[in-house]
Amino acid sequence: MDGIGIPNMIMSKEDMHKTQILTDAVNKQISQGKVNKNEMDKDAFLKLLITQLANQDPMKPMEDKEFISQMAQFSTLEQINNMSEGFGKLGTGLENLSHLIEGNNAISLLGKVVEIVSGGDIIKGKVEKVSGGDTQQIFVNGQYFDYQAVVSISSEGA
Repeated sequence: MDGIGIPNMIMSKEDMHKTQILTDAVNKQISQGKVNKNEMDKDAFLKLLITQLANQDPMKPMEDKEFISQMAQFSTLEQINNMSEGFGKLGTGLENLSHLIEGNNAISLLGKVVEIVSGGDIIKGKVEKVSGGDTQQIFVNGQYFDYQAVVSISSEGA
């Protein structure tokens, strides 16, 4: 048998190959979801600061100015992260508000006569229904049109 010898164990080349494939698959599965970061987050900054304090030379301790400077940097980093999260939430809230306002505007067209631009044509008719969803639509003359396609609104008859 041609193989590699390990004390009390001999594996054939085929078994070695199967083992290598299995090992590669396990390593790939373990490494999934791990993201290499080139930035320092607040936890890494705190660990670094604590390590620095724990390993400083007792005869030459860190000066107050350095310590205060590093704490100010940490505080600034934390505030920037909080602002970033806040802006993300604000953006989501504004998007939701925009859909709500657009939906209310479409509902206000019920029973009104509108002119709609569709493929270069102008369609005039009474709004019979309104549909919700990501894109508000109005039902005019037997078909749905996007709310954004409305170019004029009146209360007069069609």
